Amino acid sequence: VFVWNTETGEKVFRTQLAKNARGVSACCINADGSLIATADRSNDHIVSVFDTASGDCKYQEKGGPDQIHDMAFAQDGSNSFWSVGVKHFAHHNIDAHKRKKGLFGDHDRCSFACVAASPEGKVFAGGDNARIYVWRGNTCVETLAYHRPPGFVGAITVADGCVFSGGKDGRVVIFSAETHEQQNVIEFGVLPRAIDVFGGKMVVGLRTGSIVECDMESGEMTTHVESHNSGEVWGLDIKDGFVYTAGDDNQVIKWDPATRRCADRSIVNEASRKARKNKASTLSQHPHSQQARAVAVSCTGWMAVAANDGSVTIRRTEEMSTVV
Repeated sequence: VFVWNTETGEKVFRTQLAKNARGVSACCINADGSLIATADRSNDHIVSVFDTASGDCKYQEKGGPDQIHDMAFAQDGSNSFWSVGVKHFAHHNIDAHKRKKGLFGDHDRCSFACVAASPEGKVFAGGDNARIYVWRGNTCVETLAYHRPPGFVGAITVADGCVFSGGKDGRVVIFSAETHEQQNVIEFGVLPRAIDVFGGKMVVGLRTGSIVECDMESGEMTTHVESHNSGEVWGLDIKDGFVYTAGDDNQVIKWDPATRRCADRSIVNEASRKARKNKASTLSQHPHSQQARAVAVSCTGWMAVAANDGSVTIRRTEEMSTVV
């Protein structure tokens, strides 16, 4: 686990978890940067808190048998934090060295993907039932149905007195952290996985691998980063200064290195088929017919895209979305 100075690039803190930790599944840092909390991937999903100045471990408890997805420190000055995950919600008090499980009361139990705390002491957690759960300590006091089911809430943050939540419905919902009154909805069309807000602008990391900046007053959006997602990139070729890539995510992308931007994109295949035999390994959730395995561009501008089910499609580089 590292902490870096964003202005100088200097390493501020480094610690190594236990050998059986298997990696870090979630982490958070407190407001003044003096404490960092981590959750590991061991069988017990150990939750630890380290002092970034001394490196000492200030708190350590078992998280439980299921994976932890996100963590958030209190913003009201108290020495506590929350962890959420698969069938998991817990409030941790560092001074008392205690962990309290979430009390749902009459509200439906669920798993959580994200959590954020407000300066007033409220905690907002995004559930796998598309609802936002509002907590005080370890007690659920309310749920908010601002996102359309089915699906889950994948990102949440608190800024400028508002809560910003992103759901699988492709929307970021903005509502008051105090009254919970909805103020705005911004459509992205894709699941947001990270949200940050500063100076009237919102930056959203999408499930597609894109990072989009949105002016919250005008609604104008600027895409700063685009990429492949879901699985690996298997195909690569170059023609007339453009780079062509094809991947497991049902995308063929034409890149312009001069501007460092995506010039065009298309899908690998509309058909949804499994490979009969001899398919290559994959990390993708797409069907084999939509997993690219190679791309080749001819000197005359024709493009061939091979998929994991053995099929090959032909198209022109000027009209990548049209298969001939």
